[in-house]
Amino acid sequence: MTELLEVSGLCTEFQTAAGTIRAVDGISLSVRKGETLGIVGESGCGKSITSLSIMQLLPKRISRIASGHIRFEGKDMLEMSMNEVRNIRGNRIAMIFQEPMTSLNPVFKIGRQISESARYHLKLSKKEAAERAVEMLRKVGIPRPEKIAQQYAHQLSGGMRQRVMIAMAMVCNPQLLIADEPTTALDVTIQAQILDLMRDLQKNEGMSILMITHDLGVVAEMCDRVVIMYAGQIVEETDVATLYSNPLHPYTRGLLASLPQLAGDEERLSSIPGQVPNPANLPSGCRFAPRCPVAVDRCREQLPELLEVQPGHTCRCILQQEGVL
Repeated sequence: MTELLEVSGLCTEFQTAAGTIRAVDGISLSVRKGETLGIVGESGCGKSITSLSIMQLLPKRISRIASGHIRFEGKDMLEMSMNEVRNIRGNRIAMIFQEPMTSLNPVFKIGRQISESARYHLKLSKKEAAERAVEMLRKVGIPRPEKIAQQYAHQLSGGMRQRVMIAMAMVCNPQLLIADEPTTALDVTIQAQILDLMRDLQKNEGMSILMITHDLGVVAEMCDRVVIMYAGQIVEETDVATLYSNPLHPYTRGLLASLPQLAGDEERLSSIPGQVPNPANLPSGCRFAPRCPVAVDRCREQLPELLEVQPGHTCRCILQQEGVL
């Protein structure tokens, strides 16, 4: 398959009261045409910062992309003018944000918000764009789309708002959809409906999806390949089937062990002790070492590289690379 998006060596920095901190540190990943790539990790691992860096939506006053390349269809977006980036953003690359209530404008009707992108990118008339907005609302399974287009965000349920966000993202038929925790605030029934909707749209439109989540159940259902992030770095990457059958990094193993199991008689769920380190105060050596159950002294002294340990399976763990684990 052909790479649609290639991110290589991406480093994103923020200026804070404590000085310059690196929230994303040397990320390299690719999304192929027609596939779904998942990015998984706890809150604070750098998943959303990675997606906002790709879209170039981070506040320029306090942040910058220090190094790296973001190539979309072979062209480096970091070398483009802002006009060129705007022509891609919302058109060929679209994004669904984590919380639709804070992403939708409370003072504009739903139909206007969806049609705005169609008017800008597709050069449609006001009437054509309004009809396109209603068509997209119908396509994402919203009943009475003509009526919903005339309503405001606060008049809709959480599931309906998320469908509206998907309609906004899909109005220009993007090649790549970035979905940042698209089902986090939804109950499990609505979550299943939203995932089914995204899968159907992907199948019908032939687009690629970059799915950002902390839910490994969503990854199993939606993704072809998966990237595990920890403290601003990728610690493991492989296809989804291999990740579940043969996880290599201790962090990945900890995440999988924390999933509830239908079989077995455990009374308590497994958990990973501690928390993700503050990027302003990272530990020396492996960033997961302070929480790792199998860490040895050299793990705390030496920062491991991300290397291919098995065919198509990379891992950032000294013990795995030495064949000890």
